[in-house]
Amino acid sequence: MLLVFLWLIHQMGADFWWQFWIIAAAFMVMINLFYTAWILPLFNKLTPLDEGDLKSKILHYAQSVDFPLDNIFVIDGSKRSSKANAFFFWFWQKEKVVLYDTLLDQHPPDELVAVLAHEVGHYKKKHILWSMFLSVVQVGLMLFLLAQFIFFRKI
Repeated sequence: MLLVFLWLIHQMGADFWWQFWIIAAAFMVMINLFYTAWILPLFNKLTPLDEGDLKSKILHYAQSVDFPLDNIFVIDGSKRSSKANAFFFWFWQKEKVVLYDTLLDQHPPDELVAVLAHEVGHYKKKHILWSMFLSVVQVGLMLFLLAQFIFFRKI
C-alpha cells in the first residue's frame, strides 16, 4: 500500500488523493470482509461455543429478538491479554459472534447474554455499516488534506 501511495504521489501529483482513496477504501472493505475467516485464525484459535446452558441462553435470546445467529465462537484472547471482550461479524447473511475466553471466565451466563444483546444492538442499529462508511469518508478527507499540504495548495 505504501508503494502504491508513493507511486501515485509521484505520478499523479496533487490529484493522487482520490485514486489512492479508492484503493484504500477497497482495501478497508476487503480486510473487514475476510478478517475473521483469514486473518484472525493466523494469530488466534476460534472454536465453536460448546453446547450447554450458555449457548442455549444465547440462542434463545437471539431468536427472541429476531437475530439470525448461525455461529458463536470462542477466541483464545487470554494468550495476549486479560481484557474481556466480544465482537460481532456480519457478511452476506453469515452472522458470527465471537466471545473472548476471558469474558467467559469472568462473567456468568446471564451477563454474557447481556454482552450479546449489546452486539445485537450494533447489528440492529447498523453501526458496523455506518462505521465503515464514516471511516472511508475520513480517509478520503485526510488524503485530500494531505494532498493540499504536500503540494502547498490553498483550500
